[in-house]
Amino acid sequence: MKEKNKSGFDLSKIGIRISKERPEHEPTHNDPDVKTMMEERTKMKKEGTLTLGYDREERLNSPDEKIDEFLDKNDVEKEVGYFINRKVISEILKMHPFITSARQLSAKAKFPDKRYGQLNLKTKQWHRVDKQLIKNLASVLEIKDWRVLIDHEMTKEYERNQKKAQKYLSDIEQLEKKIKEENPEQYEEEYSVFNVVGN
Repeated sequence: MKEKNKSGFDLSKIGIRISKERPEHEPTHNDPDVKTMMEERTKMKKEGTLTLGYDREERLNSPDEKIDEFLDKNDVEKEVGYFINRKVISEILKMHPFITSARQLSAKAKFPDKRYGQLNLKTKQWHRVDKQLIKNLASVLEIKDWRVLIDHEMTKEYERNQKKAQKYLSDIEQLEKKIKEENPEQYEEEYSVFNVVGN
């Protein structure tokens, strides 16, 4: 049985290795470099040269994400519901006397957990929300016309992407068919991995 180390330090091989890997000095708020960085950040915020990442709302984020989304649902199905205008929600939450967060609002409007993120300006993924949930939101927020909570621009952009995707799938199917019809004999034979030449 191993003797317990009275000093309180772990003197095993693993303990010694871990202590060597740990940096000797971790920066704290009292660290002069950290203070300088924080002061510089505050100064840049005041000047307007530094904006927080979630202030600018990204739509379908980047071309790569659009492509990934397209490839994930190759059948290009039509989603049901609407996109919520998160900027409007954020503006309302700043004005509301009692509901101050998207989490509170989602609980009051009986949003399912999987759709709560659609109220939050920081959420990067977009999903449609059922019409009844948007009506619940409008009711909780005392909004007479629930449609003011819809992000119409996002809906148009999404539909444009859906049409592009459908056109592409149709064009690629036609191209494949045309190539096969022009040289049918080339597609009769099954290729063997042993006959393929190249890298």
